[in-house]
Amino acid sequence: MNKTIFKRWWFWLIVILVILYIIGDISGIGDKYELPTNSNTVTNESQTDSNVVHTPLSPEEYKDQVKINDGIMITAVHLGNNYNATLQETLSGLETATTTLADVYDLCNDITDHIDGFQERIKEVEDPSIEAYCDMVSSYLGNYSLIAKDLKKYIDTGKMEHYSSATEGIRLIPTYLSMIDEERTAYLEQAGFSDKEISEITAE
Repeated sequence: MNKTIFKRWWFWLIVILVILYIIGDISGIGDKYELPTNSNTVTNESQTDSNVVHTPLSPEEYKDQVKINDGIMITAVHLGNNYNATLQETLSGLETATTTLADVYDLCNDITDHIDGFQERIKEVEDPSIEAYCDMVSSYLGNYSLIAKDLKKYIDTGKMEHYSSATEGIRLIPTYLSMIDEERTAYLEQAGFSDKEISEITAE
């Protein structure tokens, strides 16, 4: 006798897969252009690993390392700043016919080609105290990836919703930079730098 469809194993397998797909699709909704929150807490504690022996740094050695780590973060921020300036110039050029949609598309490809590499680089910095600072910089760079993807979708489809989404990301850039400044200051403060020293470092 033939089994009813409800007793066949493949029927229930399909049902389970459909449910998992729906759950996964829902979980991804709303994660675009959301600003992260500032941590407001930074700790100078070493991570421990049972197989690794960490030699504690002296206060001065740690400050030197913090300056190196900060330099890596700021290099990534400058990359984003350069893309911001180029984006503004290229998009403004569309209104004056000094640039074309092909120019915008090429710029977007350049952004997506380079942003991921910089995000991986900053995550290689080993200091638990820099986590909040690093996450903020990574989110800042990720914002450019989203902008680039939306602009490419706009060019490919002609749908204004993608262009509006991209401009939303562009409007968030100053807020990102302000939040990065806060995390940067907190990171330098926990290393023992004075207000004067922090001003000198951030002015470089």
